[in-house]
Amino acid sequence: MAVQEVIQQNIVETVYASGKIYPSVERKVYAESAGTIIKILVNEGQNVQKGQILFTLKTVNSNPIFDLPLPNAGMSESKPKVQYQNVYAPITGTISNINFHEGESVAGGTQMMGAEILKIVDASEMKVVVSINENEIQKVNLNDKVSIKTEAYPNQILSGTVFKISQTNENNSLMQSNMNVMADQTTNYYVSILITDSSMNKLKIESNREQPFRAGMSATAHIQTKEHQAALTVPFASLTTREKIDSASLNISQIDDVKECVFVLEGENKVKLREVKSGISDNQNIEIINGLNKGEKVVVAPFAAINKTLQDDMKVKVVSKSVLYADKENETE
Repeated sequence: MAVQEVIQQNIVETVYASGKIYPSVERKVYAESAGTIIKILVNEGQNVQKGQILFTLKTVNSNPIFDLPLPNAGMSESKPKVQYQNVYAPITGTISNINFHEGESVAGGTQMMGAEILKIVDASEMKVVVSINENEIQKVNLNDKVSIKTEAYPNQILSGTVFKISQTNENNSLMQSNMNVMADQTTNYYVSILITDSSMNKLKIESNREQPFRAGMSATAHIQTKEHQAALTVPFASLTTREKIDSASLNISQIDDVKECVFVLEGENKVKLREVKSGISDNQNIEIINGLNKGEKVVVAPFAAINKTLQDDMKVKVVSKSVLYADKENETE
């Protein structure tokens, strides 16, 4: 058996997620009235200022309008009224996509009915939108610090903060449209992370690009949800569970309450099964809130023995991990 001392160290609980990078601000520009696009004055990728003319729309009022009756004449219907409407940029930013061409007809109305002519994005601030499952989402809070890695700049680590946590799950629309969705399907939620200005400015300098990212680029986020200072920790591999435990040896009254435990080395060659209570964890270690003392030694390998075969008061032979795994390799040869 390999053992390791219980140590005291800072531990940070982290939620890992992947997602895409988008501008934090975007505005869709719609046709407020039905008509024909006469002139488009911008191109995709062009920077525009708030209030700048984007395109001109020709509209025709086709509702029948009747003039007052003239003497000795019947009702006379007026001709349709033609109008030209300029549409202006609602924000300063960059034209990300144009969905229509000059001469095409478009529907008008509200955002639910009108045609989306183009989109403007403000790339001065970028966000990462990640998907987190229901088992992890409860750990995430607004303003949590985040470390971000991107495919485009693999050697750079960016900083960010959580600024939005969705209250509805990403499968909601799918479930509404397809009532046959499996009941055991994992539910995920979207979390939005704002990349800090300092990280963006540093990346702009190092990449020599005013806009280092394109919408839809991939990123992974390490969200730091909790941090405990000077916590007692053990490796993940040392923590196990036992369904049935000898209550006399553990000096407890309710066997069913025992869930988590470790094997503690006593003397040189005997282990004792001890109940513990765990706290937060990182990707290697887990915090022990009570049940262990600093400096005690716990069994950390082999995993199969810890998980199944090792028992309370069992005698063991303590070796280093390198020797333990070397012996296993020799057995397989």
